[in-house]
Amino acid sequence: MKGGLKSGQREVLEKKVLQPLREGYDRLTKTEKKLAGYLLSRPDCLVLETAATIAGNVGVSPMTVGRFLRKLGFDGLSDMRHQLKADLYGPDGASLWSIDRRYQAFTRREKEHFSLQDSLDAELAAIRQAYEMTTTPLWARTVDSFAHADRVFISGLHMARGLALEFVSRLEYIRPGVHLADGQNGHYADVLLDDAARVAFLLIDFYRYDKATQRAAELAKKRGHELHIIADDYCLWAHKITDRVFNLPTSTGLYWHSTAAISALLNLLVNDVIRQLGKAVPKRIDKVLQAQKSFDQFAEDL
Repeated sequence: MKGGLKSGQREVLEKKVLQPLREGYDRLTKTEKKLAGYLLSRPDCLVLETAATIAGNVGVSPMTVGRFLRKLGFDGLSDMRHQLKADLYGPDGASLWSIDRRYQAFTRREKEHFSLQDSLDAELAAIRQAYEMTTTPLWARTVDSFAHADRVFISGLHMARGLALEFVSRLEYIRPGVHLADGQNGHYADVLLDDAARVAFLLIDFYRYDKATQRAAELAKKRGHELHIIADDYCLWAHKITDRVFNLPTSTGLYWHSTAAISALLNLLVNDVIRQLGKAVPKRIDKVLQAQKSFDQFAEDL
């Protein structure tokens, strides 16, 4: 299966998950046996699917999947993936490709005859996962939030800043009240002091995780804002603060992590917000275009 498990991953998965499932199968409940059967027959799902898609395919709730994984010793699907990758690449942090070890990990993969086809398979699998997320109840809640909140704030620090800025640029074309909250002022006051009835706040984060992002998330949650987090599949802190989390793979074997799947998810979010706002969108866009003409910034259309 393209974009699925490689041989090393299969060996670790066999030892950590599949073998214990087989050995303890008779002691499982009827529902747990359904889940076990699905995982045993499709081990690739543990790196390619979300808890929601696994739940939908088995016919159980995402909470049931979470409880089942906890019974296996994991704090959810993200934690399971984190532990598997730590076992595969070692406890020295290479699994996270920290900046100071990234070159060693990169050269090791090159010696193992890692190919661009491997990277492409991983990239496509991650993007496919982003598209699958649009079928979940969480996605519907997120689209409603970004379509109808009185104010929308977007934050992404360091390497995530470009993603945040692009998302803001697209979203402000189709609705008012969209702001970049880059945290450069050191206090996120615009977000945390906003007294609008409904505020949506999106944080984009991936390794290495920023303490300011986590603190802003905690304070926004206490403030009662609708907090959403898009992060890589190693990120565990987000789930401790909100249930509106989208985890996507970013490790595709290239030197730097890939944010293609995160970018795809953000584009899908803009697309579905447009669908929900309907006829209000062209009216808004027309006003924005008229404002742009006043400044004469763009070349003539061909």
